[in-house]
Amino acid sequence: MTNLLEIILNSIDKVLNFYIRNFQDVKKKFSEKSVHDLRVTIRRFLAILNVLNHHISIGYLIILKKRLKKELKLYNPLRDNQVQMLKIESLSLQFPILMNYLEFLRAKELELLNSIKEKINLWSIDEINEDVFFLKLQLKQELPKSRTGISDLVKSGYEEYLNVLERSAKLDKNNLDSFHQLRLAFKRFRYTMEFLQPILNPPDSYFKELKGFQDILGDIQDNRVLLENLNYWILNHDIQNQSEYLQVIEFLINSRKNLFIKLNKRIKLLDKFWDSNFLNTI
Repeated sequence: MTNLLEIILNSIDKVLNFYIRNFQDVKKKFSEKSVHDLRVTIRRFLAILNVLNHHISIGYLIILKKRLKKELKLYNPLRDNQVQMLKIESLSLQFPILMNYLEFLRAKELELLNSIKEKINLWSIDEINEDVFFLKLQLKQELPKSRTGISDLVKSGYEEYLNVLERSAKLDKNNLDSFHQLRLAFKRFRYTMEFLQPILNPPDSYFKELKGFQDILGDIQDNRVLLENLNYWILNHDIQNQSEYLQVIEFLINSRKNLFIKLNKRIKLLDKFWDSNFLNTI
């Protein structure tokens, strides 16, 4: 139990340190990278809290989850906007008409930044430090009383893996939300496995393969968001130039088809992401 408690506390300390650093970076500069890094850290934090919450009932688990989910939701629109801006900037030389949409995205980014700055200025690092302090205190008190063991945490990872397999079996090219649901399930699986890394000790290449699979799913989702938002903007803001966007739309649709081909090749790797020996961990 001492070893398990030490693993959990070390994982919480590690992700908290990353969170503090990323949060401070975002407050200094709302770059695409700083927002991305903070969102990833929040998801890693939530993965730990979700695993623990499956086995232990502690008030500060709920408090921290609510705080982090609220913050993640705040950054999501900005992240989507910034990803679109980067893609449009890279395509604007090939398709100059996209400069119209880029100007719209830049204006929207300023609105989102102003809204977010007002809200995060009300948040304090001291608050989350306090919440984590009391969470760790409760864990030290409650974990020894519970029947939670290392095998229980490993089973949580396996359940996330089974969820990934279930979502992958439901993929449908005519239903892009099925790819989004797989992406969300895979994120939970990947970050849960990162939490379990000190227990399972997978090879160094393991997490690189997880990231590679997730990156393709992310590219598909980014393509979807860009196409949907661009189509909406054309029909509502730049309808007079609508025909000039046809080549852009065709290019993005073909890009999605290529991403589907890449994903089909990667799907075959799913069986490699869970070793049956993981369940034998003591």
